[in-house]
Amino acid sequence: MSNYPPDWDSRRRRVYRRDNYTCTNCGVGGGDRGDEELHAHHVVPISKGGSHKTSNLTTLCRDCHHAIHHKKKYAPTHQSQRPARKAGGGDVELTKFEKVVLISLMCGAFFGSIAFLVFAFILKSFWSGVYVGIFVAVGISAIMISEYIYSVYRRENPK
Repeated sequence: MSNYPPDWDSRRRRVYRRDNYTCTNCGVGGGDRGDEELHAHHVVPISKGGSHKTSNLTTLCRDCHHAIHHKKKYAPTHQSQRPARKAGGGDVELTKFEKVVLISLMCGAFFGSIAFLVFAFILKSFWSGVYVGIFVAVGISAIMISEYIYSVYRRENPK
């Protein structure tokens, strides 16, 4: 670990906390969230010009980290190779990003439906209302998602 900065443990723990102690590849929990051993992985390897900044680090479980470094298609804990969770089990916890995407899609669908009703009534044409409703829904969703991504970028790269 001689190539790591002196505050590596602190950075690693910040990344785990940011990622909610969850593997960003397969979703298993570690630390306070489960029994999996967590690793801080460099998204862009140091050997290819990457840095030790937290914006270049992500949380992976031991199996996913090993799989990525050994060029396997999926880690043993990847979702496609894990048993499906029971519907309505209540044990699924969404990440912050997933919550924002879900809320923005719901808002987009709601406002898109309102726009559809209004424009279908005004234009007396069903398809015109559908087109306008779709554009409004997609537009609102895209704006909310891009605002979230920008806020994460600003938090990771303060001036």
